[in-house]
Amino acid sequence: MKRDLKRPFLLMMQHKAPHREWSPAFRRLDHDRGRKYPEPVNLFDDCAQGRGVAWRDKDMTLEKTP
Repeated sequence: MKRDLKRPFLLMMQHKAPHREWSPAFRRLDHDRGRKYPEPVNLFDDCAQGRGVAWRDKDMTLEKTP
């Protein structure tokens, strides 16, 4: 197969997951023995408040991306 040398060429190879798994060891799964963590006071804050248009219109979420 011959290609047109006047046109650009790009070959990409993407790895599925180039990072390691961060699962803890089985012996550490219950390290805190059922400890209750308090809900942060800012958990439901409006993160977009006071930010620009780019922040509001971003499309990098599972909610907005089809």
